[in-house]
Amino acid sequence: MSSRKSQGLITNLILFGLIIATLLLVNQNISNSSQGGAPNNLSPEELIQPSDQNQDEASQRNLPPTLFVGITENNTTKVEARKVNEPARLLFTDADETLKVQTLLGLAGDLIYATISDGTQTRLATISTDEQGVFTLQSQEISSTSPPAISPDGQKIASISFNNDERDFGFNLFAGTLGGQATLIDQNSTGLTLPVWDQTSTRLAYISGQATDENGQAIKTYFEDKIQTTTSFAKDSVATDLVWLNATSLLAVLEPVNRDGQNQAKIVLVDLNTGAYGDFANLPGKERSLRTTEIDQFTAVISNEVTNNPATLGEVNILDGSGRQIQTLGRATYIIGWARGEK
Repeated sequence: MSSRKSQGLITNLILFGLIIATLLLVNQNISNSSQGGAPNNLSPEELIQPSDQNQDEASQRNLPPTLFVGITENNTTKVEARKVNEPARLLFTDADETLKVQTLLGLAGDLIYATISDGTQTRLATISTDEQGVFTLQSQEISSTSPPAISPDGQKIASISFNNDERDFGFNLFAGTLGGQATLIDQNSTGLTLPVWDQTSTRLAYISGQATDENGQAIKTYFEDKIQTTTSFAKDSVATDLVWLNATSLLAVLEPVNRDGQNQAKIVLVDLNTGAYGDFANLPGKERSLRTTEIDQFTAVISNEVTNNPATLGEVNILDGSGRQIQTLGRATYIIGWARGEK
């Protein structure tokens, strides 16, 4: 009888021990889970380490979109699509065209706009950004002393002409519907230049006046039939490029009036709310051909040797939102624009 009692006692002790061990194991797993521990056999490092696929997807999301550039050499203009880590794609060349591209104006929707001259008149032309690179000559004749500006939606145009009439001597800025009637927006006897539409195609910015040792230029904006002077530059600086960064900011290239062949150009950030401006980027060489993405994440700019000839090859630089250089994309003559809506 005592033997049976001993066996029962031993059996109960074994069962009690198994229960205690099971409870301890469950408690340990709960403790690990509540403290962010690793269940099963995975270490914490293995749990938080992203997969190669996730890393590739994250890197791809942070890459700039496709950039369209123009290259003019030996009386031939080419248009290429370039993207980081991908080979350049040739979209168009006028090598076999009777009419040569005069100026690549920019990107509007899925079309690249350019001016074509036959010696007697200047007309608009478009180049598609798909694999075909279809070239289409437009009927509209352009009367402008500087390259016109096409709005991003491809619906509007702004152009500047010079009037030599003694009574109305000076520069005239016109804006209107592409292919329609243009309206006189502003006049200035000393200078109007660099018209540029914002990303919504509703506001126009431009440079007014002539930079001299005594007088400075100003940035003006035109919106809903009203002209506003937003920023006045120092009297010894001339603006050579202008682009919208976002709804309240512009980027401009400034250089001294008398630079004596030395590079002193720099990119400045202009706050339209306050009229103030300050340094954004200062790359080696002369900066020009600014283009920004839709959400002001990236800026493309060409920098090259100091020269009075704008149609020269230069380094294509990609800047981030703070003006820091993050990438180069070969050499080009013009930056046309960034692909819109690209994922």
